[in-house]
Amino acid sequence: MNVQPLPGMALALVVALCAGSAAAASDGGCAPGGGPRPEQVVFGGARPMTLSVPQRYDANCAAPLLLVLHGYGSSGKQHEAYFGLTGLVEAHGVLLAAPDGTKDGEGHRFWDTGTDACCNFSGTEVDDVKYLRDLLAEIRAVYNVDPRRIFVVGHSNGAFMAHRLSCELAGEVAAVVTLAGTTSSKRGERCRPKSPLSVLQIHGDRDQSVRYGGGSGILGRDGGVYPGALATTTQWALDDGCTRSRVRGPALDLDAVLPGRETTVSTYMGCPRGTNVTLWTIHDGGHAPSVADRFPGLVWPWLQAHARRR
Repeated sequence: MNVQPLPGMALALVVALCAGSAAAASDGGCAPGGGPRPEQVVFGGARPMTLSVPQRYDANCAAPLLLVLHGYGSSGKQHEAYFGLTGLVEAHGVLLAAPDGTKDGEGHRFWDTGTDACCNFSGTEVDDVKYLRDLLAEIRAVYNVDPRRIFVVGHSNGAFMAHRLSCELAGEVAAVVTLAGTTSSKRGERCRPKSPLSVLQIHGDRDQSVRYGGGSGILGRDGGVYPGALATTTQWALDDGCTRSRVRGPALDLDAVLPGRETTVSTYMGCPRGTNVTLWTIHDGGHAPSVADRFPGLVWPWLQAHARRR
């Protein structure tokens, strides 16, 4: 499988570099000067959502923007809570956007990911890439968003959408984190990213809804084929210019219910400087692991460390 352990000294160096990058991205080299705070917080036109803005937002300082994409049948606010991301707003000055998908014929919210695998089961006509692109543009027109720190996090249907959006907006999105959702089986036809971006794929190896090794019939529905977690990260690695070889990092305790450090870390080698493609495998993890307590503390530093290079 071509996975190599990371030597102790090299690991220490990587951790130190990541920590330094995160700190630099966090302060952005900006000294707040009491810039005006916009009044507008509702964006999205006919599908409105309320942007979470930190109390200490200063228009003189560029702020990171985090877009959260919910799973099928859920909502933006529900998944903001599921991931435990609300605290990032005040703790790290994050502009947090958690929009809702469109309701299908059964009343379930979904994202149209452009693949027959997930999750436009009613065949509703909607262009979610345009909606999300326009939403980001609206927010950036009002708030001082750091173009180096536009991040996307998605779960399940939202993870499929995050992969699709990253294909379309690779020059705008710096990094994406996806849980229990993969890219398209027809990725070669539909995904031609303009520039490298960092990808963190998280997946439980006992996920029965979106199988770790790939398959078809998501959520018990008839549907198209989708690739597995490893195939997804390998394709992103190749698109980014990395090699197929991977290096192991220290195991993580991501799921609050499973014992010990149940999540293994596998990072692709040879990526362009500043770009990272990593797979976190939750051993014995299901489709909706208990991550709220640990997700922000583990995922936010990864995102910060992979802001787009200047």
